[in-house]
Amino acid sequence: MREIWICIIIVAIIISLDIVMQNYTKKSTDEIISDLEKINAALKTQQTEEDLKHKLIEIKEKWKEKNSILAYYIEHNELEKVETNLTSMISYIETGEYNLALDKIETNIFVLKHIKDKYQLSLENIF
Repeated sequence: MREIWICIIIVAIIISLDIVMQNYTKKSTDEIISDLEKINAALKTQQTEEDLKHKLIEIKEKWKEKNSILAYYIEHNELEKVETNLTSMISYIETGEYNLALDKIETNIFVLKHIKDKYQLSLENIF
């Protein structure tokens, strides 16, 4: 009987930690996606290069903060894709390649949504 209670407690701890991690992942990815969508709109309204570059650098710094925690439980290659796309966006903005920057924004939004869905607790992910 004692073993059953220990197992129940361990499962409860695992599920509660997973819910905490899932909530943090959802909050982090939604925040970055929202910022990227603002950059996307700013690119379409032809804002100045310096404003766009400054906003992207802020997003990259925010991502570094989120990345340091997400790296504990998410595959590093998934997180690296986001970092690489952010760096590419900054360089495309600097060189005036706004169409390529828009493509990278869309790619990054897709990767972030994929990360959020992949680490969501669901029956599909369990089985």
